[in-house]
Amino acid sequence: MAEREKPTKEELIERAWARWFEEDFSWDGLGEQQISGDGGLHGEKTLQDYWRRDPKTGEVRSDEQMKGELVKLDGTLWHVAHLPPRAQDGSESWKTKLDDPKWTEIESLIDQRVSDGQETDGIIDTLSNEQISGSDGRAQLAGAVMRRAPRLSGPLKGPGQAADGAAIQLDAPYAVFLDTADFSKVEFGSLANFFSATFLADADFISTSFSADANFISATFAADAYFISAAFYADAYFSAANFSADAAFYSATFSADAEFISTAFCNAYFRFARFENDVWFARIAPGDPVQFAEHADFSNAEFEGVAHFTEARFDGAMRFTTARFMQFADFRGVSGPAREADWRGAFDGAIAFGTLDWRPRTSENAPPSEQSDRIGAYHMISAFAGAKLKEGIYYPAPGESVAEVTFENVSLQKAMDAGMDLPATQSDGSQTTHVMRQAERDRALAALESGAQVLKLAMDAAKDNLREQRFYRFELIARREQSTTKWPEKVASWIFAKTSSYGASLVRPLVSVVALILSAGVVYSVWGALIGSNPFSDSWSEWNFWNAMSFSAQQTFRPFGVWWPLNETDHSWGAEFLRGFPTRGRPPSTFQGLAARIVASLQSVSSVVFLFLFVLAMRRRFQMN
Repeated sequence: MAEREKPTKEELIERAWARWFEEDFSWDGLGEQQISGDGGLHGEKTLQDYWRRDPKTGEVRSDEQMKGELVKLDGTLWHVAHLPPRAQDGSESWKTKLDDPKWTEIESLIDQRVSDGQETDGIIDTLSNEQISGSDGRAQLAGAVMRRAPRLSGPLKGPGQAADGAAIQLDAPYAVFLDTADFSKVEFGSLANFFSATFLADADFISTSFSADANFISATFAADAYFISAAFYADAYFSAANFSADAAFYSATFSADAEFISTAFCNAYFRFARFENDVWFARIAPGDPVQFAEHADFSNAEFEGVAHFTEARFDGAMRFTTARFMQFADFRGVSGPAREADWRGAFDGAIAFGTLDWRPRTSENAPPSEQSDRIGAYHMISAFAGAKLKEGIYYPAPGESVAEVTFENVSLQKAMDAGMDLPATQSDGSQTTHVMRQAERDRALAALESGAQVLKLAMDAAKDNLREQRFYRFELIARREQSTTKWPEKVASWIFAKTSSYGASLVRPLVSVVALILSAGVVYSVWGALIGSNPFSDSWSEWNFWNAMSFSAQQTFRPFGVWWPLNETDHSWGAEFLRGFPTRGRPPSTFQGLAARIVASLQSVSSVVFLFLFVLAMRRRFQMN
């Protein structure tokens, strides 16, 4: 996945001003800026026409009559509402000083325009345009450079809302807010257009209502943006927007579609947000992926429609704890953070009532160099610790060896390294921090175990036996590495892993049986040589070795045969070994016979277990019932 470097706040502001100057909101430029739909309420076709009309008298004024509102800067004529703080040549206007008394006059002028705004039907057409039905009666503040948010004039019952409950009707693409823009508790009655607007200080939309579509496409938030408890009753568009600081959408409600396509976040907080329709935190080609540079907090969020996080890039902590995904959740090609702690338990307590898609965007048949997304999904197994996947999960399906190596070298290794960033000793020289390191490591391994268990159950629900067994192995490995696991369980787990890859390998059990036959044969041969007469005779030693191997093989193919009564006429090496070789000048030994039978029985039990593991692997591999 191609990555983009997050621009600095200064770079974002510089780009925003560059777009603003490119649009040309000079007085002459306003003559080229068309008003949406059929024009203004009074037949105005351009923004210059709009600002020429006196809002009180309706008179269309000449440049001479507007001398009080027209200002020159760097040889260019500007309307005072669009006068920039600095021209492109660096010359400054009075707008560089936020306490200049001239602000009172211009804000009164703009507030009057906003108070005269009328409800207008309109919808978003494309990523940058809108469609207006009939005349556009909204306040035309495109490109306006303001100190604060405009307000309705007259007696107010709250910022931006008149006593009679009238709502703001506002069209402000490319508008610039130099100081805090307080739109809290405001109601936008028509399409609220802040396309490519720039908020240089805090943007406050707390408890704000958007009755029609809200257009924040390509907007720049250079400081904190607060949409806490905001209500979007129609579509909300934030695609390609840039949030340089906190983007707080706590408890916001999105009643229609919400688009955050190719949006760049620093800290994104959507805790308790409710998405009643589809939502896109996704990349749509050829755009950039959605980027969460630091925190991405969707704890307790509720996704009632389809949730699209396709190719989203999480560079910092990602949190979907106790979130609810009511339908399909698309996380294809997602890029996770580098630190294990940032994805650990990301979906703890979350419930996906629909299918969760965690597959890559690259083809399963793509060359290895293009499969990093597919393999990388195995890095974040512990993200699913504590989650409930009701309808299962679409998960990458790399080959067994690739999945195994990726798990051991990345997922397991990152969990094992958890806590290593803590200091080895405290300032007083004590080693108590070692305990903290171990506790952090165990938490990481426990999350890895839990995540593997969740995925195992998801594969079981999908009847994917091979990958169910794969995640079962990962679960046991993570459990084995925890310091709280008792040593007998660790030993048994280690043996189970080495001899059969936790019941998944067809080859290891057979190899283990052969190795057991050979090693037991050597033991029996040496044992027999020690208790027999003339053990160093060349001819006897050769005879002893091969017959010991034959005796060892019998314990695999005739298990527990050593407990059968011995025939007195049977003088084979095995029979003589169980008697203690009395034919070689030594009396029969009851202890020798019992010890040999016990050891041979242990070999038989082990052989039966290995053969059972082989059959189990056959059953799982070929899904035989």
